[in-house]
Amino acid sequence: MGLLGGVAAVGGGVFVWNRALMNIDPMQVSKTIPATTTASSQTTSALATSPNGMLNMVFTANTSTSDLLYMFSKDNGATWSDNYPISGQASKTAPSLCVAKDGTLCVAYVAYTADNRLWYTSSKDNGATWSNASLVSGQASKTAPTLTIGENGTLHLVFAANDDSTSLMYMSSQDNGTTWNNAYSTGLSSLFAPALAVLNNTLYLAFVASDGSNQICIISSQDGIHWSSEQETGQSSLFAPALAVLNNTLYLAFVASDGSNQICITSSHK
Repeated sequence: MGLLGGVAAVGGGVFVWNRALMNIDPMQVSKTIPATTTASSQTTSALATSPNGMLNMVFTANTSTSDLLYMFSKDNGATWSDNYPISGQASKTAPSLCVAKDGTLCVAYVAYTADNRLWYTSSKDNGATWSNASLVSGQASKTAPTLTIGENGTLHLVFAANDDSTSLMYMSSQDNGTTWNNAYSTGLSSLFAPALAVLNNTLYLAFVASDGSNQICIISSQDGIHWSSEQETGQSSLFAPALAVLNNTLYLAFVASDGSNQICITSSHK
Protein backbone atom coordinates (compact mmCIF):
# COMPACT_ATOMS: atom_id res chain seq x y z
CA MET A 1 0.00 0.00 0.00
CA GLY A 2 1.15 3.54 -0.60
CA LEU A 3 0.72 6.57 -2.77
CA LEU A 4 0.01 5.45 -6.29
CA GLY A 5 -0.70 7.92 -9.09
CA GLY A 6 -1.87 10.54 -6.61
CA VAL A 7 -3.99 7.97 -4.75
CA ALA A 8 -3.09 6.72 -1.31
CA ALA A 9 -4.23 3.23 -0.44
CA VAL A 10 -4.58 3.25 3.33
CA GLY A 11 -6.00 0.51 5.49
CA GLY A 12 -8.33 -0.65 2.77
CA GLY A 13 -9.60 2.86 2.00
CA VAL A 14 -8.59 4.91 -1.02
CA PHE A 15 -7.63 8.54 -0.55
CA VAL A 16 -7.19 11.15 -3.29
CA TRP A 17 -5.39 14.45 -2.85
CA ASN A 18 -7.74 17.41 -2.95
CA ARG A 19 -5.73 19.97 -4.89
CA ALA A 20 -8.06 22.85 -4.08
CA LEU A 21 -6.38 25.15 -1.60
CA MET A 22 -7.84 26.75 1.46
CA ASN A 23 -6.15 30.10 2.04
CA ILE A 24 -6.03 31.04 5.70
CA ASP A 25 -7.19 34.51 6.64
CA PRO A 26 -4.78 35.74 9.35
CA MET A 27 -7.67 37.58 11.01
CA GLN A 28 -9.45 34.27 11.57
CA VAL A 29 -6.52 32.50 13.24
CA SER A 30 -6.86 31.84 16.99
CA LYS A 31 -5.39 34.16 19.59
CA THR A 32 -1.65 34.58 19.67
CA ILE A 33 0.26 33.82 22.84
CA PRO A 34 -0.35 36.63 25.34
CA ALA A 35 2.55 39.06 25.62
CA THR A 36 2.71 38.38 29.36
CA THR A 37 4.39 35.03 28.62
CA THR A 38 7.36 36.88 27.06
CA ALA A 39 7.81 33.90 24.73
CA SER A 40 9.85 34.41 21.57
CA SER A 41 11.87 32.08 19.39
CA GLN A 42 14.50 32.05 16.66
CA THR A 43 12.90 29.09 14.88
CA THR A 44 9.52 27.49 14.26
CA SER A 45 7.99 26.11 17.44
CA ALA A 46 6.76 22.53 17.83
CA LEU A 47 3.17 22.01 18.98
CA ALA A 48 1.38 18.82 20.04
CA THR A 49 -1.65 17.84 22.11
CA SER A 50 -1.74 15.44 25.06
CA PRO A 51 -4.49 12.82 25.47
CA ASN A 52 -6.00 15.02 28.21
CA GLY A 53 -6.36 17.90 25.74
CA MET A 54 -3.43 19.97 26.99
CA LEU A 55 -1.45 21.88 24.38
CA ASN A 56 2.32 21.46 24.56
CA MET A 57 4.90 23.69 22.91
CA VAL A 58 8.67 23.34 22.58
CA PHE A 59 10.82 26.06 21.03
CA THR A 60 14.31 27.57 20.99
CA ALA A 61 14.78 30.64 23.14
CA ASN A 62 15.37 33.90 21.31
CA THR A 63 18.77 34.30 22.95
CA SER A 64 22.40 33.73 22.04
CA THR A 65 22.29 30.34 23.80
CA SER A 66 19.21 29.04 21.92
CA ASP A 67 18.03 27.02 24.92
CA LEU A 68 15.15 24.61 24.40
CA LEU A 69 12.07 25.74 26.33
CA TYR A 70 8.72 24.13 27.10
CA MET A 71 5.29 25.69 27.68
CA PHE A 72 1.77 24.32 28.05
CA SER A 73 -1.81 25.51 27.91
CA LYS A 74 -4.81 23.93 29.64
CA ASP A 75 -7.44 26.18 28.03
CA ASN A 76 -6.96 25.71 24.28
CA GLY A 77 -4.22 28.33 24.05
CA ALA A 78 -6.08 31.18 25.78
CA THR A 79 -3.39 31.30 28.47
CA TRP A 80 0.03 29.67 28.71
CA SER A 81 2.37 28.57 31.46
CA ASP A 82 5.78 30.08 32.11
CA ASN A 83 8.76 28.94 30.02
CA TYR A 84 10.54 25.88 31.41
CA PRO A 85 14.04 24.85 30.25
CA ILE A 86 14.48 21.32 28.93
CA SER A 87 17.38 19.88 30.90
CA GLY A 88 19.75 22.63 29.79
CA GLN A 89 19.49 21.60 26.14
CA ALA A 90 19.87 23.93 23.15
CA SER A 91 19.22 23.66 19.41
CA LYS A 92 20.16 25.51 16.23
CA THR A 93 17.02 24.38 14.37
CA ALA A 94 13.34 23.90 15.15
CA PRO A 95 12.69 20.96 17.50
CA SER A 96 10.15 18.22 16.83
CA LEU A 97 7.56 17.16 19.41
CA CYS A 98 5.05 14.33 19.70
CA VAL A 99 3.05 12.92 22.61
CA ALA A 100 2.50 9.25 23.47
CA LYS A 101 -0.81 7.75 24.59
CA ASP A 102 0.35 7.84 28.21
CA GLY A 103 1.14 11.56 27.94
CA THR A 104 4.91 11.20 27.58
CA LEU A 105 6.38 14.23 25.78
CA CYS A 106 8.94 13.18 23.15
CA VAL A 107 11.38 15.69 21.64
CA ALA A 108 14.03 15.29 18.92
CA TYR A 109 16.36 18.13 17.94
CA VAL A 110 19.67 19.16 16.39
CA ALA A 111 22.16 20.12 19.09
CA TYR A 112 23.59 23.62 19.18
CA THR A 113 27.05 22.29 18.31
CA ALA A 114 29.32 22.26 15.27
CA ASP A 115 28.72 18.56 14.59
CA ASN A 116 24.92 18.96 14.20
CA ARG A 117 24.25 15.78 16.21
CA LEU A 118 20.67 14.60 16.69
CA TRP A 119 19.47 14.23 20.27
CA TYR A 120 16.36 12.94 22.01
CA THR A 121 14.74 13.60 25.38
CA SER A 122 11.35 12.94 26.97
CA SER A 123 9.18 13.86 29.93
CA LYS A 124 6.63 11.69 31.74
CA ASP A 125 5.38 14.41 34.11
CA ASN A 126 4.10 17.15 31.79
CA GLY A 127 7.49 18.79 31.39
CA ALA A 128 8.35 19.10 35.10
CA THR A 129 11.43 16.90 34.60
CA TRP A 130 13.13 15.53 31.51
CA SER A 131 15.15 12.40 30.83
CA ASN A 132 18.87 12.64 30.26
CA ALA A 133 19.30 13.71 26.65
CA SER A 134 20.76 10.95 24.49
CA LEU A 135 22.30 10.82 21.03
CA VAL A 136 20.24 9.29 18.25
CA SER A 137 22.79 6.59 17.36
CA GLY A 138 25.41 9.09 16.25
CA GLN A 139 23.22 10.68 13.58
CA ALA A 140 23.40 14.34 12.52
CA SER A 141 21.44 16.78 10.38
CA LYS A 142 21.64 20.38 9.19
CA THR A 143 17.87 20.82 9.23
CA ALA A 144 15.12 20.13 11.75
CA PRO A 145 14.11 16.47 12.18
CA THR A 146 10.51 15.25 12.22
CA LEU A 147 9.26 12.91 14.94
CA THR A 148 5.95 11.11 15.37
CA ILE A 149 4.64 8.14 17.32
CA GLY A 150 2.54 5.17 16.23
CA GLU A 151 -0.40 3.50 17.95
CA ASN A 152 1.92 0.85 19.38
CA GLY A 153 4.26 3.44 20.89
CA THR A 154 6.97 3.18 18.24
CA LEU A 155 8.84 6.44 17.67
CA HIS A 156 9.40 7.29 14.01
CA LEU A 157 12.13 9.79 13.09
CA VAL A 158 13.07 11.21 9.68
CA PHE A 159 15.85 13.72 9.00
CA ALA A 160 18.06 15.00 6.19
CA ALA A 161 21.56 13.54 6.30
CA ASN A 162 24.32 15.88 7.42
CA ASP A 163 26.19 15.75 4.11
CA ASP A 164 25.92 17.00 0.54
CA SER A 165 23.40 14.28 -0.33
CA THR A 166 20.80 15.62 2.14
CA SER A 167 19.27 12.16 1.83
CA LEU A 168 16.11 11.68 3.89
CA MET A 169 16.84 9.02 6.50
CA TYR A 170 14.44 6.99 8.65
CA MET A 171 14.97 5.53 12.12
CA SER A 172 12.67 4.11 14.79
CA SER A 173 12.72 3.28 18.49
CA GLN A 174 10.54 0.86 20.44
CA ASP A 175 11.82 1.85 23.89
CA ASN A 176 11.19 5.60 24.14
CA GLY A 177 14.48 6.57 22.51
CA THR A 178 16.78 4.42 24.66
CA THR A 179 17.90 2.57 21.54
CA TRP A 180 17.31 3.26 17.85
CA ASN A 181 17.17 0.90 14.90
CA ASN A 182 19.49 1.27 11.93
CA ALA A 183 19.12 4.31 9.70
CA TYR A 184 17.46 3.58 6.35
CA SER A 185 17.53 5.88 3.35
CA THR A 186 14.21 6.69 1.72
CA GLY A 187 16.08 7.13 -1.56
CA LEU A 188 15.04 10.77 -1.75
CA SER A 189 16.51 14.05 -0.53
CA SER A 190 15.51 17.55 0.51
CA LEU A 191 17.17 20.82 1.46
CA PHE A 192 14.34 21.59 3.88
CA ALA A 193 13.03 19.89 6.99
CA PRO A 194 10.58 17.05 6.17
CA ALA A 195 7.19 16.38 7.81
CA LEU A 196 6.01 12.98 9.07
CA ALA A 197 2.60 11.65 10.13
CA VAL A 198 0.94 8.29 10.81
CA LEU A 199 -2.49 7.43 9.42
CA ASN A 200 -3.99 3.94 9.82
CA ASN A 201 -0.56 2.48 10.63
CA THR A 202 0.93 3.94 7.44
CA LEU A 203 3.78 6.46 7.56
CA TYR A 204 3.45 9.52 5.33
CA LEU A 205 6.42 11.75 4.62
CA ALA A 206 6.09 15.17 2.97
CA PHE A 207 9.12 17.07 1.70
CA VAL A 208 10.25 19.71 -0.77
CA ALA A 209 12.03 18.10 -3.72
CA SER A 210 15.71 18.97 -4.12
CA ASP A 211 15.63 18.94 -7.95
CA GLY A 212 15.08 22.69 -8.24
CA SER A 213 11.31 22.45 -8.76
CA ASN A 214 10.52 22.99 -5.06
CA GLN A 215 7.62 20.60 -5.62
CA ILE A 216 6.07 19.20 -2.43
CA CYS A 217 6.08 15.43 -2.68
CA ILE A 218 4.66 12.62 -0.55
CA ILE A 219 5.90 9.10 0.00
CA SER A 220 4.49 6.39 2.25
CA SER A 221 5.67 3.25 4.01
CA GLN A 222 4.38 0.43 6.16
CA ASP A 223 7.70 -0.25 7.88
CA GLY A 224 9.97 2.77 7.32
CA ILE A 225 12.35 0.61 5.29
CA HIS A 226 10.44 0.22 2.05
CA TRP A 227 8.93 3.43 0.69
CA SER A 228 6.59 4.14 -2.21
CA SER A 229 7.77 6.17 -5.19
CA GLU A 230 7.42 9.91 -4.75
CA GLN A 231 4.14 11.50 -5.75
CA GLU A 232 3.80 15.19 -6.52
CA THR A 233 1.02 17.08 -4.75
CA GLY A 234 0.85 19.75 -7.45
CA GLN A 235 2.05 22.36 -4.95
CA SER A 236 5.44 23.95 -4.36
CA SER A 237 7.09 25.87 -1.53
CA LEU A 238 10.34 27.48 -0.46
CA PHE A 239 9.78 26.44 3.14
CA ALA A 240 9.36 23.19 5.04
CA PRO A 241 5.85 21.67 4.88
CA ALA A 242 3.73 20.38 7.77
CA LEU A 243 1.50 17.30 8.06
CA ALA A 244 -1.37 16.51 10.42
CA VAL A 245 -4.06 13.83 10.71
CA LEU A 246 -7.66 14.52 11.72
CA ASN A 247 -10.75 12.35 11.30
CA ASN A 248 -9.01 9.85 9.03
CA THR A 249 -7.80 12.63 6.74
CA LEU A 250 -4.23 13.68 6.02
CA TYR A 251 -3.68 17.46 5.89
CA LEU A 252 -0.72 19.20 4.28
CA ALA A 253 0.11 22.82 5.14
CA PHE A 254 2.69 24.92 3.34
CA VAL A 255 3.71 28.45 2.37
CA ALA A 256 2.83 29.24 -1.25
CA SER A 257 5.77 29.92 -3.57
CA ASP A 258 3.90 32.36 -5.83
CA GLY A 259 5.23 35.43 -4.02
CA SER A 260 2.17 35.83 -1.80
CA ASN A 261 3.63 33.76 1.07
CA GLN A 262 0.09 32.69 1.91
CA ILE A 263 -0.33 29.73 4.22
CA CYS A 264 -2.28 27.09 2.31
CA ILE A 265 -3.79 23.73 3.16
CA THR A 266 -4.60 20.76 0.97
CA SER A 267 -5.90 17.39 2.08
CA SER A 268 -6.57 13.81 1.11
CA HIS A 269 -10.10 12.46 1.09
CA LYS A 270 -11.89 9.19 0.45
